[in-house]
Amino acid sequence: MAEPRSCASALWTALCAAAASAPHEPAIHDGRRALTNAELAAAVGAAAVKLRELVPAASRVGVRLAPGVEQHIAVLGIVVAACTYVPFDVAWSAERTGYVSADAEVALMIEAGAPGVRSLPFDRLRPDAVPDLNAVPDPDVVAGLDVTPAPAVYVMYTSGTTGAPKGVQTSWPALRNRLAWMQDVHALGPDDTVLSKTSCGFDVSVWEFLWPRLHNARTSVLDVRDEGGWSSLWRVLHDDRVTVCHFVPSVARSAMRDPNVRPVPSLRLVALSGEVLDRDTAARLQELAPNARIVNMYGPTECAIDVSHWTFDAGQAWDPVPIGGGAANCTLTVRPSDDTGQGLLVISGIQVADGYIGAAAGSGGFTSIDGLGPSYDTGDLAVEVAPGVLSVVGRSDRQVKLNGVRVELDGLETVVRGHPAIQDCAVVLDADDPSISRVVVVCVPREPGTAPLTRAVRQFVRDGSAMEDFAFRLVAVDRLPLTASGKTDYPALEAHVREGSNGGQRTR
Repeated sequence: MAEPRSCASALWTALCAAAASAPHEPAIHDGRRALTNAELAAAVGAAAVKLRELVPAASRVGVRLAPGVEQHIAVLGIVVAACTYVPFDVAWSAERTGYVSADAEVALMIEAGAPGVRSLPFDRLRPDAVPDLNAVPDPDVVAGLDVTPAPAVYVMYTSGTTGAPKGVQTSWPALRNRLAWMQDVHALGPDDTVLSKTSCGFDVSVWEFLWPRLHNARTSVLDVRDEGGWSSLWRVLHDDRVTVCHFVPSVARSAMRDPNVRPVPSLRLVALSGEVLDRDTAARLQELAPNARIVNMYGPTECAIDVSHWTFDAGQAWDPVPIGGGAANCTLTVRPSDDTGQGLLVISGIQVADGYIGAAAGSGGFTSIDGLGPSYDTGDLAVEVAPGVLSVVGRSDRQVKLNGVRVELDGLETVVRGHPAIQDCAVVLDADDPSISRVVVVCVPREPGTAPLTRAVRQFVRDGSAMEDFAFRLVAVDRLPLTASGKTDYPALEAHVREGSNGGQRTR
């Protein structure tokens, strides 16, 4: 069988096949609304037709909806309409939302609320001639929306902690390769239920949207920010007999501290990515999912989701858990920088993006390596722990990940220094608990004894930058320690925080 020429073609073909073979089988639900295969195909087809009444093919269309069935319909409809999906988390600040919308040149935004010049409420996401959401548009009409060449599937923005988010556009060949190797290794089918809980601003959500639909699996959608928190996660995992789910390691640790945590025997695959995975977290997950493969994956936003994978083995002592080697058609190379074998991690192959779009176009670590093709310098430090097996050990700059969100410590310092009550500051990692990475902002107040509240500084960061929101602790000091060369002495600050001589203020 020939490869689908586009994501639109592949997705619409799969939706129609599921609707024809098992029309009344459940396809997706979110606890409030459920759709069968036939109903989902009808809703997606109608959405695609409506979108193309409003915008031409290859337009970038944003989705700003809370996690749920409606969000999935909107995303799938954009793809089938041969447009490019741009995610907008409803929790983003107005600053970040506005910046991404302008930088990506979003032609239309699907969201809740009243219509606007470039805004379409979800409840109007159906063609005027098809008022009934369950009425199936002519499949050939929907298929005819596809265009050549295939447009990009989605645009994902980095966290923006360096000053402004950077948009990465992902092509169908890159995403097809990513979904194909995951299907080859962890094949989905009609007996599977995939949990969709990842924030749409994190590229893992893309496979939660598309992978189940391409292989007729069921989707259970959970908004963990809703009432119930992590207790609702464990309830859904059990009640829906979820077989496949994803965690960011720090999120997994938070979830496993919930008093209602219990083993989930239905799980057969637990994927982790977004941060370094420590062995204790992987081992605890294995206890809770005794029948599952615990798989550590790796990939920056600048590539199509993940480019490596490694299955955790409790019998192996490696800590952190390795990221493995390159996935199909992807090559991971370590450029040694010292005699320890550690070096800069470079990704090459089909899943590497062409570069950034918008204001960041032409910047970044994109290049090409003879024999390997497009490449990206990740900035991560890695080491080969066994032949062909890599482990990420840190960053070559001062960038870290918190709950899957990139945080550039130097960039945060620049923003916080602009606060009117702060004279100077330095940002370090909180070492209160080595298994939980948080940020500590050590500040020198302009007026001694009058340090602003952490909550106020956090709001200042949200209002004055396009950074994603994350927790940090504020510690006030009389002065910052300096090295002999006059630079901020970060090791001394980290020791100061570890000693706990300033409890500071913490906010979530």
